[in-house]
Amino acid sequence: MSRACTGLSGTMALPLPATRIRELVQPPDAKIAADSALERINAQFSSLDTVLDVEALERAVDAARQHSDELDAKASASSAETDKLIADTLTAVRAHLVSAQELSLARHALTDELTSLSEEMVSSVMDPDRQPTLMEELETLQRTLHELESVRDYVGVIHHALGLSESAIKEMREAKKPLSPTHPAIEQYKTLQAFVSSVQETCVNVEGGSVTLVSLLESVQRKTWAGIKDVLVSDLLAASEELKWPLPVKYDQVPPEHRAAFEKAFSNLLRLQDIGTKLHPTDSTRPTPLYALQGLVHPVALRFKFHFESDRPTNRPDKPEWFFTNILNVSHEHRVFLETYVQQLLDKASYGHIDAWREFTRLLFPILVKKMRATVPLLLPHPSLLAHMIYQALAFDASLREAGFDLKGTMATARAKDKDKDPDEGEWDGLADVILTHHEWFEAWLDAERRFDEDQYLEIISASDAWAIADDEDEDVNAEDGVGRSRSDVRATNSARRVKALIEQVTDRYQSLPRLPQRVRFLLHVQMPIIDQYRTRITASLDAFEALSSALARAVPGGLTGQVDMGARRLTSGVEGASRLVKALISARAVEGAMVIWGEDVFFLELWAEMNRRPALRALAESHTLLPPPSKDPAAEPEGTVFDTLVDAYRDVCSRAEDMIVRQIVGEIEDDLRPYITAPWDADSDILTLPPALAASVTALAAHINFLRATLPAPVTVSLYRNIASTLAAYIVQRGIVYRGRARASHAHGVKFAAEARAWVDASRAALQGQPARRVEAPWARLLSASRLIALEGDEWEQAVDAVFSVDEAAYEELGLADLSKADAREIVRAREDCRR
Repeated sequence: MSRACTGLSGTMALPLPATRIRELVQPPDAKIAADSALERINAQFSSLDTVLDVEALERAVDAARQHSDELDAKASASSAETDKLIADTLTAVRAHLVSAQELSLARHALTDELTSLSEEMVSSVMDPDRQPTLMEELETLQRTLHELESVRDYVGVIHHALGLSESAIKEMREAKKPLSPTHPAIEQYKTLQAFVSSVQETCVNVEGGSVTLVSLLESVQRKTWAGIKDVLVSDLLAASEELKWPLPVKYDQVPPEHRAAFEKAFSNLLRLQDIGTKLHPTDSTRPTPLYALQGLVHPVALRFKFHFESDRPTNRPDKPEWFFTNILNVSHEHRVFLETYVQQLLDKASYGHIDAWREFTRLLFPILVKKMRATVPLLLPHPSLLAHMIYQALAFDASLREAGFDLKGTMATARAKDKDKDPDEGEWDGLADVILTHHEWFEAWLDAERRFDEDQYLEIISASDAWAIADDEDEDVNAEDGVGRSRSDVRATNSARRVKALIEQVTDRYQSLPRLPQRVRFLLHVQMPIIDQYRTRITASLDAFEALSSALARAVPGGLTGQVDMGARRLTSGVEGASRLVKALISARAVEGAMVIWGEDVFFLELWAEMNRRPALRALAESHTLLPPPSKDPAAEPEGTVFDTLVDAYRDVCSRAEDMIVRQIVGEIEDDLRPYITAPWDADSDILTLPPALAASVTALAAHINFLRATLPAPVTVSLYRNIASTLAAYIVQRGIVYRGRARASHAHGVKFAAEARAWVDASRAALQGQPARRVEAPWARLLSASRLIALEGDEWEQAVDAVFSVDEAAYEELGLADLSKADAREIVRAREDCRR
């Protein structure tokens, strides 16, 4: 019991394990208690004497009883306290258990939160779907703060610049001091200029400097200078109103005070421009308008806008000549005033090298350029109106050039203190260049011109009189241009004349274009295709004639002989058939001759020279089938003309047509001669009477020659006659003498044949009318020699036979038969029955 109490009391001070607590609350062990009591009794009553001492025994019993009572009391108290302690402990344990569970849940929550926080630490840059991290948000806020500070500085810089700008303009408007480099407005502007320069230097030296800020400040600076200028322009306009500007000015009738006010305002602008040239040296290389004249243009622009950019009836897209004429009139009306009085003001200042009228006229151009750029897009669906606009622009440019305008003596070329400028820099491209350099507009115009000219060409060749030979009185004979027809020139068909006129019209339209590539485009895409199409059309007519002509078809194995109907035969035979070939010939020769003349024209010579000189155009010439190859050396003068390839093609057509004419006429006459040459020798008929077949052939030849002489120039007629006659002469000799067989002709036959041969010459001489006898007889020389040889008699005949069969060439030459070979001469003499060789 005492051990239990002792142990239990110990638990009050020190925490015990649960096993020890369970052990202490167990009920007392009787055996242990008996052993403990016995041990104490034995210790207290160790002998019999002590046991027999009743009093001592009673005292011991009483003491033990008392001690037992005390222990019982302590045990009860301890038990009660133990129960209470256990109850409190259980309560505390339950509380701790709940707390432990809550802590466990809190631990898991903390773990989850820690995981979430760890995930949130991943940058949104790596995963766009995530929200930005705290650090990133802080960095963003830091950047925003920095940007706001930059904006504050940015706005501060701009505010300061705007303040200087307003101050400068205000000083110019309010200050009454004479204009000079030290004028308050100029000083304020210099301050602004220095401020802008410092900002520029700062931005250049700072990495990532603000280009936008610099551009904005430069814009403020430019607008400030423009504002200063506008103040003085307002003064000039106020003074010019007293001159009735922009009406024509009669300056000598203006009151002196108004003239003085105008001259002062004009001179102030000139001085301002001088100051500006010094303040802006980097701008001196760029064309800058003369401030004073630019101010005078402003009222003109307002009047132009009122008439041509409003709803007034003068604003018509189909009447561009109205607004071009308006500007021309303004330039012309003020020319005297500008060249007389305004020029004096320029001469007094530092602008004596500027031509007042030219500079004023140049400053009028932006008015027209704006109008043209607004109008042309409206005209693109209307090719005729677009072409009219371009022609009027070209006419405007030509009128100004004729009046003496160019860019020399204007601010466009007279750069300040530029002594090295190109003296040829004053070349003016013209206002038409505004349209022509716009690719879409130029292509639309070129295509419209091409289609228009193609329609004109089709109308020409489709006309009912297209292939009729033009009358002489209708031909425009003009010795200066060389295009008209003289008596030695070839006549032309109506289509050839009209095609030439069409090509010349195209040349007139594009000759004034300012740029070479534009002129080349017209040449290659409009002119040359029409010329080549006409050649193709003539070639096709020759092909068709050749296919239908029986006279030609018979010369082709498997041809159309016998298959050509009488209508086609009529169209391709006789003078009518030959006339069709002649029309093709004179059509080709007319265009070919025109191209030769065109090629020698200065315009086309310069065009071809430039095409040879410029690499891009040389490449174009090398690849274009209608152009001749360029010269090998670009620096050398080109050979030939730009039309050489087409001229050669037309000459081939002419050669073919001439050959067909010869074959056609010869073929028909040979057909007519067939009864004559196949008939036996006949000496009984009258020598003065020609056989019917021969007479018909001679008559046909005379008719053909008459037609050729009346239609073609003499050289061409003689050339064709020579080929026809020589071919017929050879044919008659072969067929009329040799092929009739040997020893069948008598002397009488020979005499008659000689008389018949002279009939060809006589008919030809009569048809050629006035040609020398030698020229007429020359093509018939072979026939005449053969007829003279076969008609010899007596000793002359014997000598001729001996010479023909002799090996002595000199003897044969003495016969005077140079047009006959010795072999032919032998066959001819063998045709006589009295030849035994």
